[in-house]
Amino acid sequence: MKRNDRIKLEAISRIDEDIIEKNANIRYGLAQAYKRRTRLTLIAVAATLALLIATMSIFVIPTLSKTVPTYTGMTVSDSPVASVKTDHTLTPLLLAAGGRISASANPVYTAQPGQDLFITVHFDNPDEYEIVSFVINGTKYTSYMFEYGSDLENIIIKVNAGDREGVISFTIDAIKYIDDVTIRNEKNVKMGADDTVKVLVQKRGVTPPDTTVTPDTTTKPEVTTAPDTTTKPEVTTAPDTTTKPEVSTAPDTTVKPEVTTAPDTATKPEVTPDPDTAYTELFVEGLYTDSQGAVYRLMADNSVTLVSGPKDSAEMIWPQWKDKITVIGEKAFYRAALTKLQLPEGVRTVEKKAFAYCDKLISATLPDSLTELGASAFEECDNLTSVTVPKNIKVLRERVFYGSTFLETCLLPDGLEVIEKEAFAQTHLEKITLPASLHTLGTSVFEATFLETVALPEGITHLPDGAFTTCQYLYRVDLPQSLITVGKDVFTGCLRLEEITLPTDLTAIGEGSFSNCDKLESITLPEGVTVLERYLFADCDTLTEVILKGEVTVIKESCFYGCISLSAIDLPKTLETVEWQAFKDTALSYAILPASLTSVESCAFDESTVLYLETAEQPEWSLFLWPDDLSFTVYTDGKWEIVDGKPKPKDGL
Repeated sequence: MKRNDRIKLEAISRIDEDIIEKNANIRYGLAQAYKRRTRLTLIAVAATLALLIATMSIFVIPTLSKTVPTYTGMTVSDSPVASVKTDHTLTPLLLAAGGRISASANPVYTAQPGQDLFITVHFDNPDEYEIVSFVINGTKYTSYMFEYGSDLENIIIKVNAGDREGVISFTIDAIKYIDDVTIRNEKNVKMGADDTVKVLVQKRGVTPPDTTVTPDTTTKPEVTTAPDTTTKPEVTTAPDTTTKPEVSTAPDTTVKPEVTTAPDTATKPEVTPDPDTAYTELFVEGLYTDSQGAVYRLMADNSVTLVSGPKDSAEMIWPQWKDKITVIGEKAFYRAALTKLQLPEGVRTVEKKAFAYCDKLISATLPDSLTELGASAFEECDNLTSVTVPKNIKVLRERVFYGSTFLETCLLPDGLEVIEKEAFAQTHLEKITLPASLHTLGTSVFEATFLETVALPEGITHLPDGAFTTCQYLYRVDLPQSLITVGKDVFTGCLRLEEITLPTDLTAIGEGSFSNCDKLESITLPEGVTVLERYLFADCDTLTEVILKGEVTVIKESCFYGCISLSAIDLPKTLETVEWQAFKDTALSYAILPASLTSVESCAFDESTVLYLETAEQPEWSLFLWPDDLSFTVYTDGKWEIVDGKPKPKDGL
């Protein structure tokens, strides 16, 4: 190889070695930088984890180590003193022997009607969390409502026993607390005991039978001695035992041992209030219970009132003496779990709210003996689908079936005279036949039902406010000729009401009565109607024809507001006042205003409506629309003429 070539080759080799060395240095530098970044990343991650662990140790771990407050029960007292569970001043009810109310797993307390009670809610709360609220019988009690003496483990609230006699229950629905960490984030307390406490409400002086015969025990020794036989003639004879019921005093029981009726006293302590127990053996005057938890009251006339029925049973088991039951008391089955109801023959009265909110009740059979069905008796019975009202009912009380959302049919008796307010409101009632005897309906009686047609009998003179409000499926109503007045909002929101014939003797229709009747196309108002009230036909989208037969003097505010299909109306010669927005947002292209008019308020007509006045001079009315700078086009008498049945400006105008 030539020298020059060798020199060139060596030079090239040195260049390659430099390049390789430089690349190696670069790679080494990159590797070192990567290692440094990795170390920094690991350090950052470690620092973050350390910070997180420190945070958890400060906040979370102490929380996890703390104990959630536990509800341990309720007690009832007649003074606002927080107490342990077993310490209360009201007397608990004893066992059923002798006719007393049975004690169950939960203590039952006694109280007087109208008495203020203090319920103490007890907790195990070792970490002293703040109890902020709880709900009893649907009422929420917050910390500012707690009674003096409450602490973190005993919360006291004040309630009232109410005026009705019987067993009442107080049930806790929810208890909330907050811990030391979560700011105002309410949490549920752990439920560690039964959520219900019961109180028997009865008048003072009504005592169990063993107490009523206390005087007897003092005379009993005298009755068991030989001298007692000498006093027997005073009772007339030994057969006096047969006439014992005539001796209307406590000594009846005192002579029982003499009458060789020892078996009576022997069995009496064993008598328990069982549904199959004979009526005469079970009762003395007062409140008593049976094995299913129903509470009865024997009245002075020997009839029985069912004060409270079983709340958790799907069906009431009626006792052998069920024919003695004449009254189902107020709220007797309130919120009970009944699915089927068959009241025994002999029941004459069902008091208000007796079966209210029995949302599992599917069927109810009412006896012909029933003469009074109280207000809200079956209110909010969501699954009740049909019911037959007994023949002796003359009045259906207010809200009797209110809110029973699946009630579709109801058979009414021929003698029914009155249906009070909201009796069928908010139900699924699809059809109903109103008897000829009916003469009075209450406010909102059929509000928001699913009725499609209804015929009102002769004899009804007034339709009350809201009688058929928002009956969206109602398309036909037959009104009686006896009808004189119609209240407010009677047919408001009846979206399918297509036509209705108003009786000739009608004199007044309340405001809004036909508003939002989207399908109503035409209507004729009889001669007796002289005032068209506010919003009477507002937003009747398809209303095209209104015939006013009477001497109408006033068309009030927004009477025809939003009647977008109303293109013409003949205003009577007696009209004096047209109020604000009376014909706003209608399709009126013109209106002939009579000379009798004395007042037309602003925005009474649309700006597109041409007004023709039957007067030579334009009156000083407030004739402007919204916005204020738009005014009517007005033609006075002498400047327009009728052509082809429509007013037209005269030639040259």
